[in-house]
Amino acid sequence: MKKTPAIDSTKTHQRAASARWEDEWARHGQEVPKTDPGSQGLGARLRWARARRRLSSEDLARELGITKATLLAYETSRSIPRCDQVEAAARALEVSCAWLLIGTGKSIQKESWL
Repeated sequence: MKKTPAIDSTKTHQRAASARWEDEWARHGQEVPKTDPGSQGLGARLRWARARRRLSSEDLARELGITKATLLAYETSRSIPRCDQVEAAARALEVSCAWLLIGTGKSIQKESWL
């Protein structure tokens, strides 16, 4: 009997997440920003880091325990996240809290974009 190779669920999940991420950006007709928005507001840095990590808004909102609408409010600077949410976002996006809040400190490392 011929053995079928085991399906790597991690790779399948990554492909699906990447497709959702690309669809989301294409749906809004936007390109991922190419430069670090360190001098812009928290919302711009949050959105840039999420894009660089290739996370959909649904995925990041789920990880932070908030709704997609709340995340959108943060990314468009209509609302300010609580301190614990900034810390959770920084961990999820692999950036420093200082960078998210004021634009100084560690932004995403190049290796984590891939």
